[in-house]
Amino acid sequence: MNNPSLRNSPNLDSWIVLEPDGAVRVKSGKVDIGQRISTALSILVGEELEIDPARIIIDAPDTSYPDEGMTSGSNSMIQAGNALRVAAATARRHLIVRAAEKLNADPSNLILDDGLIFTQNTNQSLTYREALEGSTFDIPVDPDVTLKPPADYRWIGKAHKPRSMANLVNGSMSYLHDMALSGMLHARCIRPPNYRARLQSLNDSTVKNLQKDGFIVVRDGSFLAIAGDDEYPVIKAAERLARAASWNRPTLNTLDLYSQL
Repeated sequence: MNNPSLRNSPNLDSWIVLEPDGAVRVKSGKVDIGQRISTALSILVGEELEIDPARIIIDAPDTSYPDEGMTSGSNSMIQAGNALRVAAATARRHLIVRAAEKLNADPSNLILDDGLIFTQNTNQSLTYREALEGSTFDIPVDPDVTLKPPADYRWIGKAHKPRSMANLVNGSMSYLHDMALSGMLHARCIRPPNYRARLQSLNDSTVKNLQKDGFIVVRDGSFLAIAGDDEYPVIKAAERLARAASWNRPTLNTLDLYSQL
C-alpha cells in the first residue's frame, strides 16, 4: 500500500459514513484553503458511489479523522483523492454484495443510483444504509479495487461550481481574521535582532506615548510585545516600539547555527 493516507487509516469507516438522510459524509485530513479540494473530493466519491456530488458532505478536518499530514505541495489529489476514490469503490463493491444477498439477486444485475440499489428486472430496491442494516462497513479499504471505467463517468470531466467559491469572490467568506469577540485585543511581538540578543533598554518617552494612545506595552525580561483594540494600529505601534528598543547583539557562529538553535 503506497498511499501514506491509507497506511495511516486503512479502515473504510475512517473515510466514509452513510447518513440516515441518504447523504454521504466524507472524512479527510486535507484542508480546504482556497484550492477547493472539497469540490474535487466530492466528485470522486460521488462518481464511485453513483451519488450526486452535491449530496456529498465534506467535513472540515478533525483530529479524529485520517492523518494525512500536511496540505501542501499539490499532494491532496495524489493522497486524499486516491485514498477516497478507492475507499468509495470499496464501499460500492461491498454495498452490491450485501444488497445482492438481501434481494436474492445476481450482483451483476444490481444498479446503484443516488442512494438506491435496485435490480434491472424487478422493482425491488434498498437504500445504501438498508443494505448495511444501518450499521457501518467494518471492512478495510482495498487499494486494488476496480475503479469505475471512464466510459461510465457521470460527473468527472464535467463543469462543477466550486464549493463556497461565490463567498470567496464576493468577500462574504468569514475567516479567523474576521473574528471579533467582546474585549478582544490584537497583539504583536517585537522580535530581537537574533536568537541570542537580549533587551537592554526601552525609550521611556515612546512607551509613555504609546500607553497614552491606548496601547498596552508588555515587557518580561527580553520578551517585548504590544496590544490594542485594532489590528492595524497595533502593527504600526509595534514598529514604533521596535525603534525604541535597544538590544545587545552577540555574534552568532553561523557555521554551527543548527546546534545553537
